[in-house]
Amino acid sequence: MLLCPTLASHKTYLTPYQEATVSERLKELTDILINKMVVNGSYVFPNYDLNWQPLPADISYGHNIEAAWLVADAIDTLSSAGTINGSTAAQWKSKLVATGSYAAAAGYDPQYSGECFPCKGMRAW
Repeated sequence: MLLCPTLASHKTYLTPYQEATVSERLKELTDILINKMVVNGSYVFPNYDLNWQPLPADISYGHNIEAAWLVADAIDTLSSAGTINGSTAAQWKSKLVATGSYAAAAGYDPQYSGECFPCKGMRAW
């Protein structure tokens, strides 16, 4: 999920410099992640084809909760900068709650504890 580091970099750069172009790129990246990459309203796959159809891969619950946190932070930055309005911020955040909640519930391994993801027949943390 290479979009997350790019999103975080734009957000971090935008905070002190408030450049309009960077703000627009952060808005576009955030929109892509929320409206193209969140599948079934609950999780994010790591890879997609050119039509935004998920490619076969395991779901990484840790990356999903990280994506929810990074996007929530980006939404706050975009809202503070006036790049998105309160309605858009609330709509986007409601989608993130579902993603974060799904990752926390589905990715928890009660036998060994902690967030995990299936990886070729074994679990990796």
